[in-house]
Amino acid sequence: MNDPTKPIRKCVCFDTSFKDLRQSGLRTVEEIAKQYGCTTNCGLCKPYIERMLVSGETEFAVELT
Repeated sequence: MNDPTKPIRKCVCFDTSFKDLRQSGLRTVEEIAKQYGCTTNCGLCKPYIERMLVSGETEFAVELT
């Protein structure tokens, strides 16, 4: 079910999928950072996690910012 046009599926620093984060029931970036460490190292996953929390999506196209 992996969509090749949406290759971003996890926090690479902490090897944690967005699907697992979504299923964890945590509701804020701060809660996710505290429990899983995501967003606290390189930070590249932060915009994707923020979108996941709003939209429920767990796979994303590369975001160039």
